[in-house]
Amino acid sequence: MSRDFAFDARDPAWPEIEAAYSGGAGKSLTKLFLLYRMKADAGPVRGYSRAHFMRRRLAWIAAGKPDLPPPREPLGSLSRPSPRAPLAPVQITGGLAYIDHPGVALQIRSGALALRFKDGGERLFRPGEKHPLQTIIVAASASITSDAIAWLARERIALLLSTHSGEFLSMFAMDPVCDASVRGLDNRLKQFSAVLDKRKSAAIAKAIVARKIATSGLRDSDVKAVLAKLASAKTTEGARLAEAQAASYFYEQFRGLELRFKGGAPDHWRAF
Repeated sequence: MSRDFAFDARDPAWPEIEAAYSGGAGKSLTKLFLLYRMKADAGPVRGYSRAHFMRRRLAWIAAGKPDLPPPREPLGSLSRPSPRAPLAPVQITGGLAYIDHPGVALQIRSGALALRFKDGGERLFRPGEKHPLQTIIVAASASITSDAIAWLARERIALLLSTHSGEFLSMFAMDPVCDASVRGLDNRLKQFSAVLDKRKSAAIAKAIVARKIATSGLRDSDVKAVLAKLASAKTTEGARLAEAQAASYFYEQFRGLELRFKGGAPDHWRAF
């Protein structure tokens, strides 16, 4: 029994989706949805979720799979990105874009910030548009032009350069604010001195870990073992290893704990 199906400008070409899904190409509906979002470059499908995609497909099938008018802007083949504006692999969560692809380049092209990747992928952010970017963290080898840094400053987007281990190398912030009082500068000087002094850094790290262990609720025997390991640590890395051992002891306390679920659950879920 068919029902009327009103075409939505945000819909993909459903016959093309169905052909790719049922044609033995090995593409799941989730993958096809992601490919569609990628081709659209988050423009005409903004707010078009996976659940909505699934509901619209079922409604189209229930209506007898009618032929539909093409979208207002052709999205190209589902098998490959559009050559005009391929979407670079940039995930933006809560305004934060974390980029760890080696060889990325941040450049300016026709007044827009271009994130270009070694595989040819590119993502453009135009000045003044309502993009979600607030902070970019680059944790890989990268080429960043001074024009790109200036563009980010004008758009009030922070840029942080990091190593894969999480250590920040440099920061370009839109509002660099600091405590310039005598006391504030004295504290900052002590912090910088500690960073440059490996023995001081280790001592500070050990003191922080010791306080965390004191409030961790571990068994006395476990606390004694961790504090002994911490006392022998000579570097910040040694302090981290002692903290990792404390975490292991903490979660070990819950081994075998029975878990209850509302509704059914596999047996292996019912014990920690």
